[in-house]
Amino acid sequence: MPQQADNPKIIDRVRKLLARTVERGATEPEMQASVALAARLMDKYCISRSEVEPRESAHGLLQIWSGPALPPEMDFLTTILVEHFHVRVVYHRTGRGVSVSAYGTQAHRQVANHVFNMLLQTYRRLWMQYRTSTTRRRREGRMLSYYLGLTGGLYGRLRDQRGRAERAIVRTNVACDVAFSRDLGELGSEAERKFNRVPAAVQAGYAASDQIDIHPAVAAG
Repeated sequence: MPQQADNPKIIDRVRKLLARTVERGATEPEMQASVALAARLMDKYCISRSEVEPRESAHGLLQIWSGPALPPEMDFLTTILVEHFHVRVVYHRTGRGVSVSAYGTQAHRQVANHVFNMLLQTYRRLWMQYRTSTTRRRREGRMLSYYLGLTGGLYGRLRDQRGRAERAIVRTNVACDVAFSRDLGELGSEAERKFNRVPAAVQAGYAASDQIDIHPAVAAG
């Protein structure tokens, strides 16, 4: 017979179990085991989903970058954030330039901020290594092609790691989309940058993406 969860510690335990996701550094088997245990506890103690929703569930904005002009990495990094970290991206243009903010829950905003800054530094470091190591003459679009390869490789790894968490991710992103449309309407888009692709640079970037370890930034969030 189901029992009542009078002890707040049980609800806190369920919250912690549900928070163990791939995006926060857990492996897929660890996440699946945690979700299964959380489901058993919720059933045993008649705990509703609303009782274990994160306390920081309110959607809002957090500025993650500002400057006189958007850096060349921006389109690629915001694609990773939107597709894999449950946020939407908002651009604010001012007289002094432009700022970029992540829109989502407090927890997702914080993770997105850490991931963005880590990736920005990592992209630039890997690009400098590639640029100094290649003897090929400079061609228009080489940097963006390299970043395209980095993003493609990282995107594929993150997609594979999500695995069976896809349904939960879709539900989270739908909730974010609803709140975003309500609060900010059409503020989140910028024109995508066009460039000439350099196949060798794309391939080099894709290979270098194996050097990107995103888990420390996720854990820091």
